[in-house]
Amino acid sequence: VYTLAEGPTLAARLAVRLGRPVAALPRGHPRPRDGLPVSALHPFDTFGRDRLEESGGTVLHWTRPSWRATAQDRWLRVRAARGAARALAALGARRAFVTAGRDKSGVLLTAPPCEIRLRVRSALPHPRHPAVVAVPGTGPFSVAEERLLLERLGIDAVVAHDAGGTGAFPKLAAARQLRLPVILLARPPEPRLLPFEVLVRRLAALM
Repeated sequence: VYTLAEGPTLAARLAVRLGRPVAALPRGHPRPRDGLPVSALHPFDTFGRDRLEESGGTVLHWTRPSWRATAQDRWLRVRAARGAARALAALGARRAFVTAGRDKSGVLLTAPPCEIRLRVRSALPHPRHPAVVAVPGTGPFSVAEERLLLERLGIDAVVAHDAGGTGAFPKLAAARQLRLPVILLARPPEPRLLPFEVLVRRLAALM
């Protein structure tokens, strides 16, 4: 058994439960001829999962749990970018911090007069729209860094994918501290994704 993409922590957990070594291969590493692969791709990376399955053989796809709100959070869950635009309009947001990808910014602009501050990786082209300002940066970021950024940019709403995990959570923790609403885009329907306990049972049956 080996994990693909972002799987070192998953590999360690599986090794304990299965009682055998589990290797963690980085993104782009060639797949071994032998062994059972477990995909640990981002929950929204449907293209990556399709590419893995096209390469042949059985691939099991693990997914990290969705984030869960606490009593201190102000989260709104929506199915798609248009729902996020409607939520921004209903909130009366004037400047939103968006980490849900550049492809969503055009739809979110249908909620005027909201301005978009869009997180992008430094290497990507910046969006070209007067109401969309790119915020270059590559994580991971700490909660303190995210809070400072939200305050400096004058953000009054956050739009993000429901990615789960710890790496992208600091912006939500910062929004919680600032009492900012967070609009979470739901994951795409994906019946192949398996939570951890189901994954362990499926692997044990195949080994």
